[in-house]
Amino acid sequence: MITAIVVVLFVVYLGMILGGLPFLQLDRTGVALLGAIVLIAIEAVTPEQAVAAVHLPTMILLFSFMVISAQLRLACDTNPA
Repeated sequence: MITAIVVVLFVVYLGMILGGLPFLQLDRTGVALLGAIVLIAIEAVTPEQAVAAVHLPTMILLFSFMVISAQLRLACDTNPA
């Protein structure tokens, strides 16, 4: 079991370093999500533990930053200097 967890961790970090896994055509977000799914599938983590590991205030903050960033990008693209 420990070997499988280490392999998943290595593949996820490799995907993060490369910006995604070219042979799966996944980006960093997809690689992280796939790693979490694999850990749940091999029963290294229960679904309850996975849900408990998500910090909702941090997720809301990150989502807010993405919305603001998208709005700023749109604002800058429509007003050429």
